[in-house]
This record gives sequence, C-alpha cells and structure tokens, in this order.
Amino acid sequence: MTERLAVVQEKCVKRLLAGVESWNKWRQANPYTIPDLMEEDLRGANLNKANLKWVKMAGADLRGCSLRGADLTQADLENADLRDADLRAANFKEAKLRGADLAGANLGGAELSQADLSNANLGQSDLRWSRLETAILDGAYLEGSRVAGAKLPPVEVLQRILRRKA
Repeated sequence: MTERLAVVQEKCVKRLLAGVESWNKWRQANPYTIPDLMEEDLRGANLNKANLKWVKMAGADLRGCSLRGADLTQADLENADLRDADLRAANFKEAKLRGADLAGANLGGAELSQADLSNANLGQSDLRWSRLETAILDGAYLEGSRVAGAKLPPVEVLQRILRRKA
C-alpha cells in the first residue's frame, strides 16, 4: 500500500470512529467517494445507522460491532470477520460477503437480497425475519442458525446447498 493510500485510509477510519452522525454528513457531502476500510480493526465499534454503501471493508475485523440499521448496500465485506456482531435490520442488499465469518451474529430482520454469501460462515447466527430469498448461499455454512420467519430461497436451492455440506 502506498503511503498516500495509507493516509487516506487512516483518515476514513478516524472519521468513522469520530461518530456516525458526522460520518453520514460527510458521506452525503461526498457521494462519489468510496471509502477504503479494508483490513481495518473496527472491533466493538458502534456504527448503528452508518451509511456504509459501497465501502470497501474486505478483510476488516468487525467482531462485536454494532451495525444495527446500517446501510451496507453493495459494500465489499469479503472475508470480513463479523463474529458476534449486531447486524439487526442492516441493509446488505447486493453486498459481497464471500468467505465472511458471521458466526453468532444477529442478522434479525436484515436485508440480504442478492447478497453474495458464498462460503460464508453463518453458523449459530440469528437470521430470524431476514430476507435471504435471492441471496447467493453456495457453500455457506448454516448449521445451528435460527431462521424462523426468514424469507429463504426455494426449498430445492436450500437442499442443494445442504447436500453439498453433507
């Protein structure tokens, strides 16, 4: 990573951790800027209702983060660590979550339409009332997940996913 890119990335992290309200105002004033938070350590951060559309967060450590109601539309969270995160009512529409670790995360009521959850670990997660009917779940690990009330893909798609894991 170049020195300039590292400085820009550091500024993004500081801005985000300074508070969601100021972050969201900055995002509104800079709609064409795509923040880079790749591989950043944001463990335990309170990012409720943050505008994280299109943000690059691949490989980020978001364990125990609170992202309730956050907008992560088309965000890149490939291989991100979201274990035990509070993701209730978050919008992950069309987000890239390939290989992400969401074990124990609370995704209750989350919007996951067209999200790519290929090879993601959703074991022991709470998916109640979430929208997964058009999510890509190829190779996803779902054992122990709670799915009551969730909008799931058709049964034949789920059977194909589960058969591959057996």
